[in-house]
Amino acid sequence: MHFSYIITHAAITNRLLFKLTFSLLIMLSFSLTTIPLLAQSDEDIPTYNLIEGQLFTWESQSRPPTNAVSPLKKLTVLVLDENSDDSYDLLITRTYADKTRKVQQVHLTPQGQATKLHDIDTSPWFCIPFPELSPEPEWEISTYPKGLWHKKTFSRQFVSIGRRATAEAIVGNISFIYNEIFGGQDRIQWQLNPKTNVPTNITFLQTAHLRAYGKLKLTSTQKAPAPLLNLVKRHIRQYNKYHYSVLDITKLAQSSHPAAIRKKQLDKKQILRTIATYEFSSEIHDLYKQADDILLKLKVLSKRSNFVNITAPPFSLKDIDDLKTYNLQDNKGKVVLLYFWLKNRKECLYYIPSIEKLAKEYQDKPFIVLGMNVDEDPHNAIQTNSVLKPSFISLQAFPITKTYNLLGYPAFVLIDQNGTIKEHFHGTSPAIYSRLDRQIKQLFTQPDDK
Repeated sequence: MHFSYIITHAAITNRLLFKLTFSLLIMLSFSLTTIPLLAQSDEDIPTYNLIEGQLFTWESQSRPPTNAVSPLKKLTVLVLDENSDDSYDLLITRTYADKTRKVQQVHLTPQGQATKLHDIDTSPWFCIPFPELSPEPEWEISTYPKGLWHKKTFSRQFVSIGRRATAEAIVGNISFIYNEIFGGQDRIQWQLNPKTNVPTNITFLQTAHLRAYGKLKLTSTQKAPAPLLNLVKRHIRQYNKYHYSVLDITKLAQSSHPAAIRKKQLDKKQILRTIATYEFSSEIHDLYKQADDILLKLKVLSKRSNFVNITAPPFSLKDIDDLKTYNLQDNKGKVVLLYFWLKNRKECLYYIPSIEKLAKEYQDKPFIVLGMNVDEDPHNAIQTNSVLKPSFISLQAFPITKTYNLLGYPAFVLIDQNGTIKEHFHGTSPAIYSRLDRQIKQLFTQPDDK
């Protein structure tokens, strides 16, 4: 009996130990599986692993078609800075077959979201050397720079690099708002180095708006010597200071532009004299040329038009849908902005968001914007408006282009409450919005001359 008690007690004890051990094992296995899974999900987020001073060069490996207009021949990236948030500041140079170059400063996040430091271009752009990364097999990113969206759809794939070998690649389909108007899209494939995610090959599968064809291959990865890197960074800091001072001129009154422009051009000449010839000096010079472009456009704007302080020629025009007729005379007592544009000048489309902004800012005032489309075929404006969806009225203005003495597009004509032209200019410049905004404010604050 004593023996059976011992057996029974031992059996119960064993069962309890088994349950306890089983419970502990479950808890332990839960802990061991949960913690690594969380850590693994963090590790799975792909990032770029760049180093300050790295210099990458990709070169074209294929002959472009005969009808190609100066395709991309070489692409170089210098990593200027590795920031505390693991982002990077880059100097990117695109060299084309006709030996022209485009130099751009770019801020790149660890996952590849790129921002241009000085957005001088009116054309949409994305960071060609580095696709945007994601742990997902497919992902999409839409952005709205200055009101003109672009959408990027990426997918992670394995591509053949030989008879039996494959490599990981990202394929991106990039669509701009222009694609809906003009058709086409850009499709790029990036074959990645699995350790750094830096592309070893960049293949342009389809190009609609890029001057690029075929395949670019990573031909060189170097490390810039510290003295050279420091020199480049010093010159770029100097340029950035100069660039911001140029932008300040765009905020000045019209009469102040010529003297300020001349002073800036003299400043630039003096600065460039101090920059000796070295490996990246030509890129620094190219940056100053971009700032020169702003000054050149300001010069065009600063020229006094002979078509101001006269009564605006009357007109009677139909809207682009051919439904209603609009007369300029019906807007007496209002400030009227006429925006002359045509579909095939992308710069015209680029300024539509700025015109929209003015229309909304003064919507509570006696102010009206009339979009003056100068295409001979109104269907061009109908298609464009169906994509951009401007809030202002668009008229068929081709018949009055000579009447309003237009020399180029986009063109801007501002008419005061008494029907007198106060602004008459054309061109593209960062100063256009501030110039129109300043003049409209003056028309609403000055005494009414009746």
